[in-house]
Amino acid sequence: MRQKLLELDHLAADETTAQMVDRERPGSPTKKTYLWQYFGFDDGDAPYTVFDFALTRAHTAPEAFLSGSNCNREGALTASCHLAGTSARKTQKGFDGILLTDGYSAYRSLPNITHAGCMAHARRKFDEALATSPVIAAQAVALIGKLYKIEDECKSLDADTRCTVRRRKSSMILLRLRLFLEQEKRHVTPKSKIGKAIGYVLNQWSHLCCFVDDGRLPIDNNAVEREMKAIATGRKNWMFFGSPRGGRAAAIIYSIIASARRHDLDVWQYLGDILRRLADLNPGELNLLLPDVWQSTHPATPPSLIDRQSSRAA
Repeated sequence: MRQKLLELDHLAADETTAQMVDRERPGSPTKKTYLWQYFGFDDGDAPYTVFDFALTRAHTAPEAFLSGSNCNREGALTASCHLAGTSARKTQKGFDGILLTDGYSAYRSLPNITHAGCMAHARRKFDEALATSPVIAAQAVALIGKLYKIEDECKSLDADTRCTVRRRKSSMILLRLRLFLEQEKRHVTPKSKIGKAIGYVLNQWSHLCCFVDDGRLPIDNNAVEREMKAIATGRKNWMFFGSPRGGRAAAIIYSIIASARRHDLDVWQYLGDILRRLADLNPGELNLLLPDVWQSTHPATPPSLIDRQSSRAA
């Protein structure tokens, strides 16, 4: 799935924390590690969600994943994270398309990538400033809301038509938002909540406007953040990883399950089938177990127990 993602023109990414036991220091507190998520959009050629485990939140983690080199990836995880079987260090083509993120600096330093910003993060910062600067924040939220209304109107359109609509309608609203923020910036303190919100948007402006000229690009990173909820729920149950190896294993399991659920598969049936077939696969047949390929060769099945429980809870 990683290889398929790297071949795409568009990707989204996000990261979250997870605690890990430090076995080199028995009795010491757990240490913070990270799960990085890479998301292929539903209308692309690789609608998968892939998680990657790393010991760091620095740019070396996404750079190693997106470079296509397993050697670089192992280096970013340090020698303690080596897994059996990674000695066959194949170098794949690295990702060089558009990456949609929340503006975290580690992504911005990645080479050969066009960066797109998340409008939901911009709106959230103005939401947080409503209590202290209600007039300015409310006007900014209202203008951003108009952008989302346009997105709702063109949701069912093809990419080219959506791009045309965005250029005709969204670009004018973005211009109004830019002029409004530049005007109000002179009247607020930079370290206030509203000052930080305005500063964030103006600093990220070119990235936030990227969606206007690309009909395939979402306006925000919300789909990725929804996938992160599974990690947040999991942390309350498994608490921590037992080792870097455990973190890598968890990332693999989360990748398989998240991608299967995106294709509405019965997760238990899918897992049971691919685990039984793994040992008998011939070289080059691994792609037969990808969720979308597997789905095309299996009839529709009733929802799994977890899916039924989730529906009842909702």
